[in-house]
Amino acid sequence: MEKKRGINLVKKVSSKIPITQEDPFGCGVACAAFLLGKSYQEAKKYFDKKKVNEYGCDCPDITVALNRDGLDYEWNELKDITKVPNCSIIYIGKSDYYKTGHYVVKVGQRWMNPWISGKNVKDAKGGFQEKLPKNNVEYYIYPKENN
Repeated sequence: MEKKRGINLVKKVSSKIPITQEDPFGCGVACAAFLLGKSYQEAKKYFDKKKVNEYGCDCPDITVALNRDGLDYEWNELKDITKVPNCSIIYIGKSDYYKTGHYVVKVGQRWMNPWISGKNVKDAKGGFQEKLPKNNVEYYIYPKENN
């Protein structure tokens, strides 16, 4: 039964539109919203709003949000990007463009990026990209059934 749920999740997110983050540090919230099939504002209710506004969220915060809504995720340090399962959230380290780091979701051979373009959060647009941004990939949040 769990395997089937994971397959259904991949099919579900593969056909979805991307979620755009609505806060400067809201990429983790947007990634969780994407996997949960919720709006950004609905998913934000699962997070500490003050923390999201001032800093963002960490892997444990996102994992709790996903698991709270019936999924089965855990997080860990990422050592091999080639072994990341579908429907995983990747934390990319700090860069010139993503000053505090950034989260994206693996969907098939693409990545759902909640801030793929735009100079500020008001102009931000989420989208899919073929390649992972060229930064240090540090952590991932992944469906337990896949590891």
